[in-house]
Amino acid sequence: MDIMHDRAGYYICWGCLVWVPSVYTSPAMALVGTPVHLGTPLTLAIFAAGAAAIWINYDSDRQGSSVFKTVQHAIRVCLAFSWTQTASLNP
Repeated sequence: MDIMHDRAGYYICWGCLVWVPSVYTSPAMALVGTPVHLGTPLTLAIFAAGAAAIWINYDSDRQGSSVFKTVQHAIRVCLAFSWTQTASLNP
């Protein structure tokens, strides 16, 4: 309701300047107060899982764009074929 009337009203400015920074940094502040020592093997396992997740995301995006290009090419070929067929039917 605030943005509909004021465009940059009090609640939006307060939320961007105060609420978001305080809420997003709360978990980091809690972890600083009570540190957790994971050890080298667990740290490396978490890092490897994160790197694998990034690679899986990148690879699936690559495969999706490849399929999209193939489908797009097939559609263009079908449209070009249908255009030439309809043109040859008309005298």
